[in-house]
Amino acid sequence: LSEEQERADAPLWLLKVMAPHLKNSDEVIQLIISDDAMAPNLQAGDIAIFEKGREVSKGGIYAIEYPNCQVYARWIMPSAVGGWQIRDSNGVQETLSEEDILNLNVRGKYLFRLTK
Repeated sequence: LSEEQERADAPLWLLKVMAPHLKNSDEVIQLIISDDAMAPNLQAGDIAIFEKGREVSKGGIYAIEYPNCQVYARWIMPSAVGGWQIRDSNGVQETLSEEDILNLNVRGKYLFRLTK
């Protein structure tokens, strides 16, 4: 990706080079990171690659689809006092119950990023 080109989905050949264990692009979600809320793991302009999945199995970065149909990368971690914690775009931690986690529209779990 060069500075002159508008950032868009990573070319399929690049995904195959970066993650040969992925069978095809139907198994991944590409998400352009629009801000630095997930820094230092993900920064504005990065293309984050997520393996498609519908559940939170352990802590990590997940692609979550919100009611406005936008998909965002969010940290989700087990809480020390029970339940889960999710970090929003402002870096604020919110505690979620097991039921709340099941109601999240999870699209995938973070694999790697493409960056400048």
